Amino acid sequence: RLTRLVPAVRRAMKEVEARAAHHVVEQETILQAMALKAAANAIVITNPRGIILWVNPAFTALTGYSEPEVIGRTPRLVKSGVHDPAFYEALWRTILAGETWRGEFTNRRKDGSTYVGESIITPVRAGGGKITHFIGIMNDVTDRKRLEEQFIEAQKMEVIGRLAGGVANDFNNILGVIMGYSDLLTHDL
Repeated sequence: RLTRLVPAVRRAMKEVEARAAHHVVEQETILQAMALKAAANAIVITNPRGIILWVNPAFTALTGYSEPEVIGRTPRLVKSGVHDPAFYEALWRTILAGETWRGEFTNRRKDGSTYVGESIITPVRAGGGKITHFIGIMNDVTDRKRLEEQFIEAQKMEVIGRLAGGVANDFNNILGVIMGYSDLLTHDL
């Protein structure tokens, strides 16, 4: 029955191609999941209401909260109180409009200490354009901020030192003139 053999072979070849394509997609998905978990930056995925659905190990290391402690909660969990409500309103207005938000947060760890993070929050859209998730990526810049503050303080101290040196030099010049005239007066007397 050669007439049935050709369609059966074609059908089998299509099934093999579909399985191969499915395997490629599956491997790509596994690779992407591994990359997200291995990322050095803290990554958070939320639903459109801001409920945390997934965090990577870098997030748990940065905040001190375990994955079960944050899943189902909102990022308010790490809110430090440094930012005013207008800051968060502007953030939500931006991401709900479908735009990417970039900025810095000062957040609080589980132990109560604070950290500064450079963040990018990106909306994820479904096929119809509706926002289905938000992805937040944060880089801890606490040490860099601390070094910048120390550098600024050092620059201030340098400026104060130069100013004090200039004042001392001017004062010394005036004293030199006074001393010179004093010597002349005592010489004449």
